[in-house]
Amino acid sequence: MLFERSEGREGLVKFLISECANKSQKAVLVPTSDFSAVTIDENQKILKEYFLFSHIHHTEGAVSHWMNKMTQKELASKIGLNVCRATILRKGEKQFAIPSGIDYPCFTKPLASIGGGKRCLKRCDSEKALAEVLVIAEKSNIEELLIEEYIRIEKEYAVLGFSDGNDVVIPGIIQFIEGCKSHPGIALKGEIKPITGYEEDTIRLFKQLIQEIGFVGIFDIDFVESGGKFYFVELNLRIGGSAYAVTKMGCSLPAMYVKFMTEKSISHTDLTDYTDKQIVTQDDAGYVQSTKTYLNERMLLDDWMSGKRSTFECIKLFRSSDIHFVCDGDDPRPQERIEKEFVRHLINPRRIAKRIKCVIKK
Repeated sequence: MLFERSEGREGLVKFLISECANKSQKAVLVPTSDFSAVTIDENQKILKEYFLFSHIHHTEGAVSHWMNKMTQKELASKIGLNVCRATILRKGEKQFAIPSGIDYPCFTKPLASIGGGKRCLKRCDSEKALAEVLVIAEKSNIEELLIEEYIRIEKEYAVLGFSDGNDVVIPGIIQFIEGCKSHPGIALKGEIKPITGYEEDTIRLFKQLIQEIGFVGIFDIDFVESGGKFYFVELNLRIGGSAYAVTKMGCSLPAMYVKFMTEKSISHTDLTDYTDKQIVTQDDAGYVQSTKTYLNERMLLDDWMSGKRSTFECIKLFRSSDIHFVCDGDDPRPQERIEKEFVRHLINPRRIAKRIKCVIKK
């Protein structure tokens, strides 16, 4: 049985209790989207009887509060991280109004992660371009936008980690190599590598950020490099889409999270030892020891199906990646599913006609 997001947060809570609750023991919830993270956060009183889950001081609404990008940026700046200057633009009774004093180019994004959508992530070189984004925001029922100073991004990164509320584990760095053309803002291909060279300032400040918030659970932080400086971009209080790359390197953050939530036997001292011993087994989390590339085949298939990548390009990306999110000899069912989907779309007459049109236009 699959839950449809259209059923809303109340529907998800009912689904979890009716389909996932176990009277003999509490199950551990791992939110993979902002929608699920907010739903769990704002329904803690109901869910805590049946489940264990990430939280901030067990306070309902605290996770939702820290999903506000401006709130994140203010704390990040306070502790010493570089952030881009930003202005909040709020929708009036009918539409957004562009304030004076906006410097172009600028970059727009929804203020809150939940329900923001990717269509409003855009560089605007003029007031006209900004106005076009505001129309999209209005149609998407977005009430608040963040307008940031634009910086030239040289490299994009992310870190994924686990926090027990005091001690924070960040086992590796992810550098984005190729973005998904069908889903802007989502990494298609990346590189997972050790934190060596980043830990003195960047990693230390990221850990401090999580500690200041008091979050318990798995998180990811996006940041970029521009002009030789690292800039904080966004904190996601949930597991990120590239987390499996960390797991495949032997550092299972979900395993650490589940172990801590269920056993309650890992003291803060034990947790520090747990990481310093550099345990690199599938069941435990240590530190990433080497560098490898990874590929998200689900995103690759979407690019291919939409005609944004050729078959040859997809094959090249697949063969040049060390880690695959779907294709795994030890777990063949997901691969079988994606292969069936590939064949179904390969022989679809509409797709063939669409690809022919793309070739003619070129």
